[in-house]
Amino acid sequence: MRQHVQQTYMYWLRTDLVPSFFGTVRYSSDCDDDVCSNHSDDSVSHVSDSDSEDSVVIPVYRRIQMHLKGSTDVVVNPAPKVYSLSARQENELINDDNNAEAVETVKLSLTTRGGRRKWDKRDFCKFCQKPQSKLIRHMMLKHRNEVEVEDFIAMPLKSKRRHLMQRKLRNDGNYMHNVSVLKDQSGEIIPFRRPSVSQHSSDDFIPCESCHAMFVKDNLWRHRKKCPFKQSHSGHSRCQGFGSILLPFSSAASEGLKRDIMTGLNQDDVASVVRTDDVIMKFASRLHFQHSHAKHRFPYIKERIRQMGRFLLQMRSMTSVKCLSDCLDPTMFESVVSAVRCICGFDVDMKLTYLRP
Repeated sequence: MRQHVQQTYMYWLRTDLVPSFFGTVRYSSDCDDDVCSNHSDDSVSHVSDSDSEDSVVIPVYRRIQMHLKGSTDVVVNPAPKVYSLSARQENELINDDNNAEAVETVKLSLTTRGGRRKWDKRDFCKFCQKPQSKLIRHMMLKHRNEVEVEDFIAMPLKSKRRHLMQRKLRNDGNYMHNVSVLKDQSGEIIPFRRPSVSQHSSDDFIPCESCHAMFVKDNLWRHRKKCPFKQSHSGHSRCQGFGSILLPFSSAASEGLKRDIMTGLNQDDVASVVRTDDVIMKFASRLHFQHSHAKHRFPYIKERIRQMGRFLLQMRSMTSVKCLSDCLDPTMFESVVSAVRCICGFDVDMKLTYLRP
């Protein structure tokens, strides 16, 4: 009797039709989504496999298939359970995604990959901003009508002047790409000479003010001494400061602030932080507007800028803020007090004194 019932149900399944007392439903593993979606789920009776709230609900005809031994035509998989997240868990997931997106992704182009030397450097075209392994040939074929390209084509082959003009075009294209990467905080910067190992971060590179090539800031003075594009009347010694003006700046920074104040700052982590912060640059521009007639007040402006920069760095290490405007929130009051005390060297255990007033 059991064998007869089993053969009968197998016949129904092969004909892709379930009897009416199970609901007129087509059930086939080969049916497409359009055909299966046309049948209503209300015509199928469902039976729960237990009394618990987390039980899996299986249609009747699928439940019968689970008890038919030797049936290999249909494999029944239990429906996946659906779990609901609380509001707190959803906020944690959103914060994790935001923190993952906020991580700095600026990389440095290297000469070695996997322990071996790779000759894969690509320079960016100044006119189309696309990486090219043969930049000069690309410009002669695709941008032949540009004035700069026409100038070096007119020069004699293998001449020094032709070589310098090609070098300047290559440096300008890479500089435009590097500035775009630093603004977006995503991508790969291309220095003048690629290092073999990543010993420096993106903040350690500053462009030359004359040729726009990116160098490590500690070695920039060596390049400036023999830079072929150096102008004879530039007699200043602040090569890092004047090179930093070419890096991305906040739109709130005035030209006088860049020229008189920012060129005199030490180019460290504090300078890289304040350079792109709108609130700090707006405050510094206002101070420079008030005291620009008195050069003896310039050190005071630099001191105030670096104080705010050190405070922002401390807040970044303690919280998830990215700019000074994020600190202007009543919920951040305790964190602001803690950051100020940490910068000032507040001694809470012994004498309740400040190391730096």
